[in-house]
This record gives sequence, C-alpha cells and structure tokens, in this order.
Amino acid sequence: MYSIRTLLVDRTTMWIGTDMGLYRYDIESKSFQVFCKSDELGSIPGNSVTALVKHPKTGDLIVGNRNGMMSSLNLHSEHFSKIDISIRESSEITCLFFDKSGKLWVSTRGDGIFYQDAIQQNFINYQSDINNPNSLSSTYVKTIFQDRSGVLWFTTSYKGISRFNPNNQSFSSPLKNIDYKPKSANGAAINRIALDNQNNLWLATDDGLLWVNQKTNQHKIYRHDDANSASLTDNSVNCVFVDKTDHVWIGTHTHFHHLDPSTGKLEYFPYLPNEKMPSPPPQIPRTDFLAGKNVYDIHTTGDGRLFIGTEEGLTIFDPRTRTFANRFNDERIRRLPINRYNSFFLDSKRNLWVGCGVDEVLCITPDLSKVTTYRYQENNPKSLPDNGVMSFAEDSKGNIWMGTDNGLGNLDIKTQLFTNYSTKNGIANNYVSALIRVGNTVWMGTANGLTRFNDKGKQFVSFGRADNLQMLSVETKSVAKDSLGYLYFGGLYGLVKFHPDYVKTNTFVPPITITSLRVYGQEMLPTLIHPSDNPISLAYDQNDLTIDAAALSYDHSENNLYTFWLENLEKQWSSPSHQSTLNYLNVPPGEYILHVKAANNDGIWNPVAYRLPITIRPPFWQTWWFRTLLILVIMGTGFYFYRLRVKMIEHEHAIEVKLLEEQRTLQKQLNKELTEKLDYQQKFEKAQTQQAETERKTILLEREKLLSRYQNLVNQLNPHFLFNSLAVLDSLIYKDHKLASKYLRQLTKVYRYLIENDDHETVTLEQELRFARDFVSLLHMRYNDGLCIEIHLDKSLYSKKVVPVTFQNLIENAVKHNITALESPLCITIREEDNYLVFKNNLQKRGSVSTSNKRGLNDFRALYSYLANRPIKIVEMENHFTVYVPLLD
Repeated sequence: MYSIRTLLVDRTTMWIGTDMGLYRYDIESKSFQVFCKSDELGSIPGNSVTALVKHPKTGDLIVGNRNGMMSSLNLHSEHFSKIDISIRESSEITCLFFDKSGKLWVSTRGDGIFYQDAIQQNFINYQSDINNPNSLSSTYVKTIFQDRSGVLWFTTSYKGISRFNPNNQSFSSPLKNIDYKPKSANGAAINRIALDNQNNLWLATDDGLLWVNQKTNQHKIYRHDDANSASLTDNSVNCVFVDKTDHVWIGTHTHFHHLDPSTGKLEYFPYLPNEKMPSPPPQIPRTDFLAGKNVYDIHTTGDGRLFIGTEEGLTIFDPRTRTFANRFNDERIRRLPINRYNSFFLDSKRNLWVGCGVDEVLCITPDLSKVTTYRYQENNPKSLPDNGVMSFAEDSKGNIWMGTDNGLGNLDIKTQLFTNYSTKNGIANNYVSALIRVGNTVWMGTANGLTRFNDKGKQFVSFGRADNLQMLSVETKSVAKDSLGYLYFGGLYGLVKFHPDYVKTNTFVPPITITSLRVYGQEMLPTLIHPSDNPISLAYDQNDLTIDAAALSYDHSENNLYTFWLENLEKQWSSPSHQSTLNYLNVPPGEYILHVKAANNDGIWNPVAYRLPITIRPPFWQTWWFRTLLILVIMGTGFYFYRLRVKMIEHEHAIEVKLLEEQRTLQKQLNKELTEKLDYQQKFEKAQTQQAETERKTILLEREKLLSRYQNLVNQLNPHFLFNSLAVLDSLIYKDHKLASKYLRQLTKVYRYLIENDDHETVTLEQELRFARDFVSLLHMRYNDGLCIEIHLDKSLYSKKVVPVTFQNLIENAVKHNITALESPLCITIREEDNYLVFKNNLQKRGSVSTSNKRGLNDFRALYSYLANRPIKIVEMENHFTVYVPLLD
C-alpha cells in the first residue's frame, strides 16, 4: 500500500484513499479490495484519491482525486461514474462534505469551494476576492466542518478560517448583474431610490441618474452634457421620484428636473433667489418658479401634486398646471418656518412630517395652518433623541418612528412622548438614516448594516457582513419597496435587494458555558469548558473574580445577549447586554451560585441557565471553632481581672476611710474661708452683669438706629426708582408694546424681591445676584448703550451673604452721581477681591444731584460696621470711584 491520503469508516468497511488507487478493507474478514484506473468501462478515473464521502441518500461513495476529478462509486455494481465539475487539473480536491440539508460541498487546493445546487444539479463556485471582504480568505481550502447551528467552517492555507452561514443568503445586489461603472468614486453611492410601474430602478447618485431594467439587466445613465442643453444641469442628484404615470422628477444641487422616459425629453425649472435676483421681494405675483435651487427631497401630496424641499423651505408643484406655490406667492406657505426641508413623510392623516437637517422636526397639518415642532431636550429622556432626523415611518397605531443621527425615536401621538432606542437595544448603529414599515415590522438602514424591529416581540434583529450584506452604510431616506414586496436600500457602497419574508433568523438555541474564572489574572478553572453545576472552591483572599461566559452560537456572535445572577449576593438578574465578561470585587466568604442565561444574535434564549456553584472559604478567625475558643478565653480573662479588681477595691476602701476623717477636719476650715470669698464674688459678678447689660442695650439701640437709617435710604430709593421706572414704562407703551411688557415683568420681579426681603437683615449673594440681573435689565432698557454693567462673580461665592438691595443702592448711587450718555457711557464692573465685593465705575460727575441727601454711603458704611468685622472702603481717584463691600459669612 502506498501513501494514504484519506480514510472513511462505514460500519464494518474502511475505505482508504492512496496515491495508487482506492482500497476497501473488510474489518470482519480482514480482506482488501483494490480499485485502480484501467481501460475498462466504469473504472476509477484517477488513482490518486484525496477525498471520500458517502452519499446520505443513495449510499454511493463520492470520490475526489488529486487532479480535480470527481466520481461516484455504486456499491452494488462497483462501477464508477464521473461527476461533471469545473475544477482545474492542478487543483486537488481536499475534502468532500454533505451538510445537514443534503448539499454536497467540495473544497479544493486552488479553486476555492464548490457546492451542488439541489434543483439544477450543477456546481456553484466560491472564490477568494480581494475586493470583497465577505469572500473566502483563500482559494486553498483544506477541510470543511458544520456546527450545530448549521454554520459551515472552512480551514485554509495560511489565511485562517472562513465562516459561511447558508441560511443567511437572502441579500443580493441588482448592480452586480449590470456593467455599471461610475466616473467617480462618489458615483457608487446611492442617494435615493425610486421604482416605476415595471419595477425598473431609478437611482440618484453623485454621478448622475441611473436607470436599471431588472428583467433584462439593461441600464442607462443620465448625466450633464455641456453640448446638450436638455441634459441634467449637474451630476449631483439628491433625490428622484416617479409618479403614477411613470414620469420622473429629479432634484439636484442646482435645479428641479422633469424626465419623460417615453420621449427621453428632460427639462428643468427656474428658481429664486438666483444670480440675477439674489434678494427677491417677499411677495411675487408669479407661479412659474421654485423657491430655492438645491432640491433635497420630492414627495407626493397624494392628489397628484408634489412636495419639494429646498434650502428655502417648502414648494408645492402641480404637474397638471405646471405651477409652483411657495413662500413668495402663497400666504399659507409664507407662514411656515423657513429652513432646509431635507426629508418628507406623509402619514395616514395626511400630516406632512419634515426633517430640517440638524435643526428640528416639523409636523404640518394638511391645510398648512398649524405647525408642531419637535426638538431634542437635554434633560428630557422622553424628547426627540437628536435634531438630525433623516427618515420617518408610521406603525399600525399611528405612532411615528424617526431615524436620527443618534438613535431611533418612536413618538406616541396621544401622549406626545418619545421612546428612544440605540445600539444598547440591538440597533446595528445609532446613525439611523432610512426607515420603512412592512406589516408588523419596521426595517431601518444604518451606518453599519440593516436592523429589523418586530412590533409584536419588541425585538431588534441586525444584519451585517456575516449575513452577506455587502452594502453597510445606508444614505438618508435611501429605501424603496417594489410591487413584488422586495425592499431596496442604497448607500455609500451600492445597493442591496431582498424580500423580508425570505430573510431567515437564527433559531439555534445556544449552549452556555463558563470559559474562564480568574482571580488577580490567575485562571482558576481546571478545564477550558467547565461543566454546569461543577463547584469551585476559593480561599477568602481570592474574592476578586473575573468571569468570562460564552454562548456557543457563532452567527453574529458579537450580538449574543447575556444576563447574570450571583445567588446569595444579588437579588435579581442583570439587564441583558452584549457584555460576556463580569467582575465581582471583595466578595465576602460564603456559598454562592452563579446563574448565566444567554441568547443568540436574533434573541433566541436558552431557557436552561448555566449554574456554577462557588464557595469562598472564610479565614480561620471567622470559623465557628475559632470564635468559640475566643469567647472562652475572653470569659476566663474577664473573670481573672474581676477578682483582681475586687481585691484592689477592698484595699482602696480601707485607705479612703482613714483619709475621710482627715478630710472632714480640713473641710470645716475651707468652708469658712469659701463662705467669705463667695460673698465677695457674688457682689463682683452682679456689678459686671449690670455693666454688660447696659453696654448691650446701648449697642442694640445704635444698631436699630442704623437699620432705621438704612431702611429710610431704601425707602427713599424705592419711590425714586419707581418714579423713573414708570416714566420709562410710559414711553415704551407707545413705542414698543412687547418691550413694555418685558419691562413691566422685570419691574415686577424687582419689587417682589424688595417686598420679600424687607424684614431680612441679610440675604445670600445668589439671591442678591438674581435681583441684580433683573434690576440691571431695567436700567439697560432705560439707558440703552449709555450704561454698561458687567458682573464677574464665581459660583463658589453664592453662599456668602450681603445686606439686601446692596447692588441696587450702589448701582443707583453711581447712576445718580454720574452722566450716562451714548457717546460717553457709564461703565460699572462688579467683581470679588479678597472676600470683598468691588463696585467700580468711571467718574463723569453730574453738576448737581437734586435727590441726593449726602448720607447714603455713610449710613451704608455704618450698618456694615456692625454686621462685619471689616469696614466698607470707599476709594475715589481722578478717573474712577470704587466701593469695597465685605462679604458676610
């Protein structure tokens, strides 16, 4: 016997493939039978046998040779019949394999993988393609294996292992069947998709408009041609729409176009503003132009007209009358917000939903009379997840789904609250750019593949490269559905087509195991696969645990879900997540059971949890016998010290009795002397008390006097301030009603503060600052640019205290004694320095001040001298006047 290439055991028969033929060895009779190549009809086609497999249905033996030939041996007739397969002679057949569905797979050394189509009985070849990351890693394939979930694994030479799921072959690309070659790299990106009545594709790209006949694989590209005035004005096509009559409407960066496919005639429409009229008047009595040139989206109104979105807002076009309604010629549209109308959606109640770039979302009623605005709110988790809404869909309950730059939002129409979803919930990527509803599901295109949401199970299932999805990054609203139910998604790298009913999910229930339990980086499991319910015992100082779990489902294994529960330490299961590693720190000694549940990438959970009993042994000083011994030792020691203490007390008592008599004699003498001294001490303390009471009353009287003077100052300021404020309000009422209303609200806040703090000796700096900002706002309305007030105070000072209306008194004092004029404004800065509030203003004194009594600052200084241990400082220089007010604790 020569070099053995392969072996196959079939009950009592062993088949042996060698370089010099095929051998059959009968184990019971211990006899050989040899099959060699000969001129006879039905002999083996080649002697070098490298692969063997038995057909699961016919029982025939399939034989692969070193020279790329395959044959089938009928065990009854012992004749070989050649199997037609296109393998080069230089490509050795390395493995033959029947999968669970009965398909024959053939691996070769140089020609990749072949599998036999069950219907057409021909072989389909898979090769390695450097331009396709989803292809085989190498054409040199050694062996084939299928796991329990049905996934096929191929080992290759020098290029690792390739994985193939035969159940996930639902996605295809219509562009692969045509010879479409874009002029630029951007031409491969599909911006929007439209279909006509014959299911022909109309694709908007940055390299023109592409038409594809899916039946004949014919295609045509419409581009700009300088020599043809009837061509597209530019190649950057943003959107395309096909109406019921198969007329094509096209939006580019520069124009709105119309194409009649039956005649091939292409035209474009004028727009405003343009180069000749960059600033058109607000009202123009014409209906022959579009508002804006950059057409972002085109959508039907449902009655034959078209919604057109541009940088100038909304335009409604009627193809029958060829008239445009926009903000220049329609009063209803003029009342709508002017924004970039980037994407449209018409719900079942004919409300128009508009995504305005990254600014907001609008909901416009059918009569254009009412607009509801939705925006992201930072502190409201029930608001829109992000302002950048790119696509919409409506579910069976009338709720609106919105795809944004930062996840998916579902608006409950009744409560007007959003429920938001992200990658944490199973979406492939937070950049959700395209949405479409199919039955009870919502399909969405993201920046990393497709995701399907099932409304019944509230479950997200994502599809990516492992599902043979070659186009991952979907463009804004680049989705369509044809009359046969097929869905199309377009993106940066082409187009994908599939039927939702044919997309299979992973039904494999994943086995669960613990692959690692580490303590401070040291592995504690004796084997790689640790059986369930097999306990682990650890020492008390081995209580920082790092545990790795694995769900043995390799289809999108990164999307497998895990939940954990450490019994006797945790009360409930953890929230399901993709995290398969968990950490427990400083676990106290005790008996625990780790429970692990897992689900595959499509959310199929294993109902049987994995269990790992973990015992952390206590240290010896926490054991029962050590504690019992310790108690006995403590009790014995306590009794010994008790007896010793009793003897000491008896001895001390005898000494105390002796000393007691001596103390009584001395006590009598001391009592006499103390009586005399106490009489004197009482008289002295009485005199001191009377003197202190007199001084206290004097201080209180002086303080009340100062408070009265300060209150008089405040009362003097309030009427003066009220008079000026009413005068300003009187002038504003006739000039600007809105400003007068704002002024009155600010004035109300100021007087509310004065009333609320009328009987307060001090207030916090934060309270005073809120009052000061309202007061400063009033002054700005009064003096405009003639008064400049800047406040620079750190929030760490807000708990400090000041006398109420300190800011008003000092600001009003500066305004009263200085000129405020537009050509020479009065500038007041307020800051903190060395725990002082510093009020500084430039000096431009008035000639005389009729309302000044010359006592305001002095009374203010006297009051602070009683409230603080630091005085108010007033510094007047040639150009500046500064007041330093101490902050109170």
